[in-house]
Amino acid sequence: MPAKTLQNILSQPVVTSLLSRSTPIDPVVSEVLDWWTLDLYSLHPGPAVNDYGEFKGTDLPAADFLFALASRKAVVALPYYASLRAKRVKEGERHIGGKRFGQLIGLYANMEVFSAGIRMKDMSVITKDAEDNESVGAPRSFTLLDVAGKWHDGWRSIEFDPSAKENDFLTKNKLWTGNSVVVKNWVHPNRWISLYGQYYIMTKMLIARLEEEAKFYSEQLKALEALGIPWPTGTGAPEWPETISAGESESIKVTALQVVVDTPSLTGAFPKVLALPADKKAAAERKNLIREKWLPKLRFAVRSVELAFFKHGFVDYTVTKENAEKLPAWVSADSWERDYKTGPKTRTKWNRLAIIDSDSEPLAVRYRVWEKSESVKKGTVESL
Repeated sequence: MPAKTLQNILSQPVVTSLLSRSTPIDPVVSEVLDWWTLDLYSLHPGPAVNDYGEFKGTDLPAADFLFALASRKAVVALPYYASLRAKRVKEGERHIGGKRFGQLIGLYANMEVFSAGIRMKDMSVITKDAEDNESVGAPRSFTLLDVAGKWHDGWRSIEFDPSAKENDFLTKNKLWTGNSVVVKNWVHPNRWISLYGQYYIMTKMLIARLEEEAKFYSEQLKALEALGIPWPTGTGAPEWPETISAGESESIKVTALQVVVDTPSLTGAFPKVLALPADKKAAAERKNLIREKWLPKLRFAVRSVELAFFKHGFVDYTVTKENAEKLPAWVSADSWERDYKTGPKTRTKWNRLAIIDSDSEPLAVRYRVWEKSESVKKGTVESL
């Protein structure tokens, strides 16, 4: 039997809004992001040094703290960094010096394997255009968690200047070790239980809604291009510099986890995109807002929960034994349906937990674990 908060989840304002294509979604996105952003300061992490003066490292989750840093666009530095993947070099760009530094512009998390990290405007990159003009800084992604969900060996520390609020939080909870904060966990082990909670489920629903909206605007832009609708005067389609690979890659097998929330179908229609230059520009901006700003933050949040579920949400830390999941009090031992298929012709099997078992308004969480091929920089396999 679901918890009361889940029994009534489809009638909550957040859900009724995101299930309607015609309802403005921006306020919902702001509210949902606040659920995850504010979580840091409600935590009570253990101190870095125990009562006997012995160092043990804090259990402050790195993911939560990074979310707070990214939310205020903190300036950070990576004194040392080696990529997990083979490098991809963009035409006209070059890296100078050793330290990577710049303002955080976001976070990212892979939704199939467990690699995750930060995105920043890397001020150690110089870009030269066709007219030989130079500019400083370019967006870059830096992996902190590898494809197996372990700390990536290619970095050692992140340098930052804490805000007054962050410093008060770190000091009050005795998290400083000298001038450093040494963390053990990417996400708190107990976070696995969030996979059964309303905030996680509603966030997954919002992600699916935004993915459909971004796809809609992408299709509209293609249609406008086919019609020959120009961009407004003084603007145009973005020109992406040529990217080439630099370094050898190799394919490895990793254990992957995918989690899906099945929801009622969306109703209504997204606002029409008129065959006008201004509407074409607005559609492109909307698509980029969703894909570049909103979705990465939301995916980062839910993927941290899914990593905790994968690593700590099973009785014996394996998925080979039936009913091996740890369960909150409201879930009975036989609630997970095994070998569930989404259709008669599909071969993929899932583990499925029905939240609302209704033909007209179904709501369920399902996951699968499988071996997936991933491309990494040659030589990385030894560290995985």
